[in-house]
Amino acid sequence: MEQPKTLKSLFESEKNSLAEQLDKLILPRDAKKVEKIVADHLNYLLDAAGEYRQSLTQSEEYILQSAMSLLNAQQAMIGALTPQLDSPQHSDATSSTKPTNGAISKDQAPLVVGGTVVGGAAGAIIFNTWGALIGAIAGTALVLYYAAQKDTKPSISQEVKKPASKQLDVAAFLNIVGNICENVDSILDTYRVQVNRIKNVYEQKEKPTLQSEYGTLLEQINNVWNAFESSKDAVPAKLQTAIEMMAESLENYGLKIENGKIMNE
Repeated sequence: MEQPKTLKSLFESEKNSLAEQLDKLILPRDAKKVEKIVADHLNYLLDAAGEYRQSLTQSEEYILQSAMSLLNAQQAMIGALTPQLDSPQHSDATSSTKPTNGAISKDQAPLVVGGTVVGGAAGAIIFNTWGALIGAIAGTALVLYYAAQKDTKPSISQEVKKPASKQLDVAAFLNIVGNICENVDSILDTYRVQVNRIKNVYEQKEKPTLQSEYGTLLEQINNVWNAFESSKDAVPAKLQTAIEMMAESLENYGLKIENGKIMNE
């Protein structure tokens, strides 16, 4: 059986053309441009008539949409915890920031660019349900890229300011996008495993039969037939016909009456 096409393999097969479009872009200046390029590229790969979408069942499409909706939710939570770096109250401000357990704090990961949460642009670029979900991958990748580029050991006193302009590390960024695609594939794989497990359990169960489900009814039919056979001459013609048709109807279930007993044909 042919293995289903994965989002990661599809992304990897077209990664070089995407890398060319992202080459020499500067962050945070080109953040929205990066989002748009990635979102447009994924929109092309996930076209409804394309091989990947065509390989999905309707249930798998729902699972995929749910998985990418979680990415949108993740971005919304990050946006709520992230300072608006372009707002006046944060301009040239000084904040004492001390990381906890080596984690990147909200002040150390400036993920709001131009007054909008990273990831918001892509959803507006493509005006359909899949477009918004595709934008989730693009935006989440950019969020994770920013976080990965930050110094995890800042000084105790750190100035909160806009991130310095820096050329996008295309290879590192595309590796993050690829990992997100792989994680989405893992969700689909888990779903497929569970579906197959349920299917196998069902297939291994003994199939219900008329004998196992309605044994008492068949026993009474058998009794009627035997009574009919023992006194056929005394049975009215119409009743004979009805009893014979009842016996013949057992053939629809792979059964027959032989030697006074109901058995498989």
